[in-house]
Amino acid sequence: MKPPKRSPGKPAAATPLQAGAIEALGEARRTDAIPCFIEALGDDTCRSAAEAALHKLGAQARAALVEAAASPKPGALEESPSSVRRRRSALELMARMLLPRQAWRSLRPCLEDRDAGIVLAAARLAVKLGNLDDKAAAVRRLAEVLPSADSSLQRQIEDCLHALLKKA
Repeated sequence: MKPPKRSPGKPAAATPLQAGAIEALGEARRTDAIPCFIEALGDDTCRSAAEAALHKLGAQARAALVEAAASPKPGALEESPSSVRRRRSALELMARMLLPRQAWRSLRPCLEDRDAGIVLAAARLAVKLGNLDDKAAAVRRLAEVLPSADSSLQRQIEDCLHALLKKA
């Protein structure tokens, strides 16, 4: 059987077998697989296994998660959909982890992102790690992206706004 043809430069879709391999590497707490876990955050099939693996690694994965969240690929002007998913997932995962306040400095620019989901995930981190100015910036950005977000994201944005306003 021949492998499926794919477009040049376009990665092949992940399979459940790859998700299983990521899960096994995560269970073994393989830090050398962190770059693979980070890339898998952008793939719908492997994302949950990669998130679980990175969460298990905790502080050992922190620097890679911060870098992933702050690095649109191929670039900020022409970011790929999988890069948006990878960055959003990295931010959401960090919001569930213990992070030092200094990590926020590298993540704060995500508040100015074009993607409402990335702005929301960054705002959740602002609630935990930001100062009053950061929280005010998060409120401003959430209000700006709220009208263009889908209904599910709008509800999440409203919840985050309530949390920010309670902490202010």
